[in-house]
Amino acid sequence: VKTKQMTTMMREISNLQEMSRSENIVHLANSFGEQYSRKLVVLEDVGVSLNSLICSGEAGKILARVVCNDIWNKALVALQRARICHADIHEGNICIQVVSEKSLKATLVDLESAMPFGKKLWACPIKNRNKDDGLFYDESDIRWDQASVCAILECLWDVDRSFADMSASTEKWKQELTNDPDGVPAIVATISGDDELPKV
Repeated sequence: VKTKQMTTMMREISNLQEMSRSENIVHLANSFGEQYSRKLVVLEDVGVSLNSLICSGEAGKILARVVCNDIWNKALVALQRARICHADIHEGNICIQVVSEKSLKATLVDLESAMPFGKKLWACPIKNRNKDDGLFYDESDIRWDQASVCAILECLWDVDRSFADMSASTEKWKQELTNDPDGVPAIVATISGDDELPKV
């Protein structure tokens, strides 16, 4: 009988295999241990977490451009094409790698919570939700991931914003994306249109 941990691991392996063609979603290098009660996976080296760069004071507009280019324009497109919701995008699940002296690459990691579109998922408590238990269900779709990336971009672009406000910011962007599903979020348009930033 598979334990909950094994089931979760197998789901992540399946998600990684499904997304193996995307260069901006971490690749599964190897897995072994099927015959035992545990399973080990080997993932490619994709650099350091965005969170560690933020903590060391290296966040800024250059990283916003990298995340916008690689996560918004590539990783999320691949997820939407596969109809998979990552469901746990935050600054700890994006890694930044130095590709060359003038080039950086952002990669989305940790597909443990990923699920097909249309599944119910838990969301963080948000004010004014009018739910007695303070928690609510939301339906997994690309807007959930897009809103999370918009919140990260907003914090990277504006150094005065705090990553501690991510939940409220994500909810704000989710509402905007719901109201205008075909539009380009303002933060994405701002970053993409800033010609003064060096290309990365």
